[in-house]
Amino acid sequence: MARKHQREAPMRISADDPVPFLTGRLSRPGGSTQLRARSAWDFAELVREALAIVPASASAPDDSVKIDLVGSFTGPPPSAELSRDMVVRLAETNVTLSISLEPSWRQRLSNDSRAPSETESKLFFSVSGHFDPNAFTQTVGVSPTSVVREGEPRLLIPRVSVWSLKRGPFTGHEIPVDAIEALLGELVPRAAVIRSATNDANVTSSFGVFIDLADVAPTFRLSSRHFVGLARLGSSVEYSVSILRESSAVLEF
Repeated sequence: MARKHQREAPMRISADDPVPFLTGRLSRPGGSTQLRARSAWDFAELVREALAIVPASASAPDDSVKIDLVGSFTGPPPSAELSRDMVVRLAETNVTLSISLEPSWRQRLSNDSRAPSETESKLFFSVSGHFDPNAFTQTVGVSPTSVVREGEPRLLIPRVSVWSLKRGPFTGHEIPVDAIEALLGELVPRAAVIRSATNDANVTSSFGVFIDLADVAPTFRLSSRHFVGLARLGSSVEYSVSILRESSAVLEF
């Protein structure tokens, strides 16, 4: 019988929550550097450290610089919020970036790494702010997967509008590269129009992944070519994880 899960409400981090432990390695031609391990909520701290070590180089081969980040946690999971400026620097440095999480408590209890994962992930590109989503759709020529309109009647009335294009859900141990390519392939050819529309409306855009974690978190990997496309879009990057709990018996960390 398939397990039933319920999504937790958006996590509210309290002072009593254990802080995730993050590690990383920067690899480049000529050697590698272990980044300073730390307790932190956001992987962006390690990305910032890595970018301070390696200079931007348009002559460096694509994907010749790799930043591999790993997080472990016993409470709320870590996230990543990479700003537009950081995305531009990653593109200039020809970086491939990967983010992964240590196997969760649920997989360790099962002790079976071959078991199919129940974790589901979705890729997204979203635009948010005070704007008209219908007008944005007409301008950029891409139909959204979903739209939230500022002030529309809901249980929680939205304070901003959100225009989203999503792909998934996916299962497995890595976010599919072909899905990333397909989503960016729909957006990047229209990058000039999309960036102009977001600038004119004074709104922000973001590309990333939502992970509903049931057991194993898939690796999220972006290549240097992906970062070049995201820099053209003027987009930030987000990596967000929520915990799925069994509805029949909630286990505590």
